[in-house]
Amino acid sequence: MGAVSAVACGLSRFFWSFSLERIPVKVLLGFLLLVNGGLSLTIIYIVNVKELYFLYVLASFIIYGGNLGIYPVITSMIFGTRYSGQIYGLLFYGYTASNFIQFILINLVETYFGYWIVFAVSGGLSIFAAFVIYKIEYSYDWSHRIRENNERKRIEARWWNMIRLSISFTIFR
Repeated sequence: MGAVSAVACGLSRFFWSFSLERIPVKVLLGFLLLVNGGLSLTIIYIVNVKELYFLYVLASFIIYGGNLGIYPVITSMIFGTRYSGQIYGLLFYGYTASNFIQFILINLVETYFGYWIVFAVSGGLSIFAAFVIYKIEYSYDWSHRIRENNERKRIEARWWNMIRLSISFTIFR
């Protein structure tokens, strides 16, 4: 089940990237979040039916592939093409940190409430996020930051030129 779902996750990225060219990002991301929320809220009820459980896990991995395929586009929309590569790299550090925190929290929560609360919170947050994304502005003008960065580099270059000149005058005097 895990191997088939992982292959489906990898192959689904082609479908999601193709869909991204025809469907707006907010609509596609909202759809992914709503489906993920629905799967998370109802998976606890079908856990004993093997065929349905397999379909739920397969659908979850396909949705996960869609999220991973959309993240580069969203980061370039928010941070621009100049900074999106750096921010996208930082996202994966966030995955690592969140997995450690998730491991600790799930072990604590599962002991007291069981796994149903984990799925309920995950599904609820996905559905909440599906409605919040329509309030977020995805385009940001980073041109002032680029101008500030260029100005800082120009000032640093002037200082280094002054230091080089003073050193050369001191040596060759």
